[in-house]
Amino acid sequence: QRYIVKIKGVDNEISYVNNEKSLSINVLESKKEILLLSNAPHPDISVLKKSIENSDHYNVNAYQAKQYKNRMSRKDESLEAYNVVIFHQVPGTKSRGTQLVKLVLQEQVPAFFILGPESNLNLFNRLSTGLRIQQSNKSTNEVTAKPAKGFGLFTLSKQLQDYISEYPPLMAPYGDYKFNFNNANLLNQKIGKVASNKPLWTFVQRPEHKIGVLAGTGIWRWHLSEYSNFQTQDRFNELINKTIQYLSVKADKRLFRLRDPKSEFYEDEKVTFEAELYNEAYEPVEDGTITMEITNEAGKTYKFKFRKIANGYQVDGGYLPVGKYTFEATAQVHNNNYSLNGEFVVNPIDIEHLQTVADHQLLYTLANENGGAMLYPRNIKSLEEVLNNKEKIKPIAHQEYKLKELINNKFLFFVIVMLLGGEWFFRKFFGGY
Repeated sequence: QRYIVKIKGVDNEISYVNNEKSLSINVLESKKEILLLSNAPHPDISVLKKSIENSDHYNVNAYQAKQYKNRMSRKDESLEAYNVVIFHQVPGTKSRGTQLVKLVLQEQVPAFFILGPESNLNLFNRLSTGLRIQQSNKSTNEVTAKPAKGFGLFTLSKQLQDYISEYPPLMAPYGDYKFNFNNANLLNQKIGKVASNKPLWTFVQRPEHKIGVLAGTGIWRWHLSEYSNFQTQDRFNELINKTIQYLSVKADKRLFRLRDPKSEFYEDEKVTFEAELYNEAYEPVEDGTITMEITNEAGKTYKFKFRKIANGYQVDGGYLPVGKYTFEATAQVHNNNYSLNGEFVVNPIDIEHLQTVADHQLLYTLANENGGAMLYPRNIKSLEEVLNNKEKIKPIAHQEYKLKELINNKFLFFVIVMLLGGEWFFRKFFGGY
């Protein structure tokens, strides 16, 4: 829903532009419920809970497996209430949580397994998760993350992709990793300086059931590492939340769909959309034709055609004027036609109007960081002294040379011709020839 908030202007107000602001409000039907079950207390648990709840879309309940089993026996809890279940080293030693995992797999609740030294891999391999880790002995490796090529389930920001290899190592089970279903690796294991194809962060593509696996514990170090370097955990939160978002979203059975269409753009931002097109067997269609018509409030229509990209189709509408727009996307594949419609707005950038008072602290910081100085009107007389004391400010003399052929000087040319002609005339007249 889109709203416009206005306040009444007052007499002698310098600008009325910042008295009005438009905004969009997306109303969520309800938060998605995430269940976090652990084998034992671990610093990963609090980091995961904090990161997931950083988003307004999720609510997290964390229990130890034994504690949650008791709650279920008292009928205080039900797995039907949860959109995703995270198992941290469950099933664990002494078979803790095995029955809970079986129940989650049976009811096809999306699951995310975090495996580590306390995981019971023999039990895990029997649970038909789609991944088996064969070990000759129970051992672990210190591994770092390396982004895998060709991952297309969702995209990571460039900031996260550039930094993800700098995260501290995790403790990963050592063994032979085998899949019973197709899988998509988000991150691979890097052991020392040797990059491998063993999955570190992967998704098993089981029919009608989404399963993710992180083959390593110690992500609390990732959380601390990022804060130490950037005083923020935005990259880590993005990684966790996009994983949960992928697992929690129900499968879209539409043959033609737009991928996460935005409802708001700014005037300095290109209007772009991505689309996916499938045939009746839910196989990606590579040769489909997709067009889009975007109409503004005045009724003017802009027509665009999608181009093929690696994992779908994309259209670039360029920069559009500020205003409200509606769109209709049409796909044609063989003899079938599909259409989608929606709306979006292009908002103005009103930074100058919203901040009408000079930010002296910002100006001082810019001057100080770039070797300059900030002077107030009362100190303007000291400007000459400040400039003279700056060692970097020195007089610079510039010399410029230009070469010009004399033949291009018409005046000089005619003078020479006249002199030569005069010499010839006088020699002829006085008998010099």
